[in-house]
Parts: sequence; C-alpha cells; structure tokens
Amino acid sequence: MRSRDPGRFGSFGRWRPGAVVALLVVLQLVSDGARSGPLPADGAHCTSDVMIVLDASGSMLASDFPEGAPNRMLRVQSALSRVLPEVARVRRIGLIVYGPGQHDNSCRNVEVKLKPSPNAGRKISDIAERIRPAGRTPLAPSVELALVV
Repeated sequence: MRSRDPGRFGSFGRWRPGAVVALLVVLQLVSDGARSGPLPADGAHCTSDVMIVLDASGSMLASDFPEGAPNRMLRVQSALSRVLPEVARVRRIGLIVYGPGQHDNSCRNVEVKLKPSPNAGRKISDIAERIRPAGRTPLAPSVELALVV
C-alpha cells in the first residue's frame, strides 16, 4: 500500500483549481460582508455583477478530509446557501457550471446556468443542489466565458 504524503501544504495542496476558484468566489462574497458589516440595503456597497464559476467535475466528489467528511461539492453547496441570501439582495449574480454534461469525458462541458440576475440567491442554490459532479475540468474556458456573459 502506498503511503499518502500530503506534502508541505497538507490536504489543501491537493485541491483542484476549480474548487479553489469556487472557494475564492465564496470567500470574496463573505469578505465583502465581513469588511463592512451587514451589506447596505440600498446596494451602495457594490453594484458590479458577480459571476460564479462552479467546478462540478468528477473531482468534486473527493472529500480531502478523513472518512465520512462531506465531499467538495457538498461543502461548496453549503457555503453558497449561507452566503448567497445576503449578497443576492444587493448584487446581480450569475452561475456558470463546468464538468458534467453531454460531452462525456471532454473539456467542452461549460454551461451558463444563469446570467447575472437580481435576487438570484435561491435560484443559484437550487441549481447547485441538483448538480451531480462528473466529467473533466475545463477551468480556463469557463473563466473566459464568465468574462463575457
């Protein structure tokens, strides 16, 4: 049996780029609220649109932690359900998902699930809850698409 050496970064060194992108988006949304306390109801805090690029590739089934811990996708879904309700009140949010899709085992599965829309928190959470990770990791095409949507 091969021993598992997590390296100098521990289990975080084994994170997939897509998981990191999803985490960075969630952390940005959280830090926006943490920096200034509750977000102003009038939306004066920030008016730019947010496009979430969600990794739904097969690697999101990994847990990275001891047996029985939630997998990556479940952790992202949980984070989105906590953050989106507050942020969606003051920002238009959209969602791009990559990984699962009709092009089995290819890097062409990138889909705009929702263009930036007002009050989209619940809708994005619902979409994320239904995602079943599969497929590969077309991260670069997904981010490129997010820039033009």
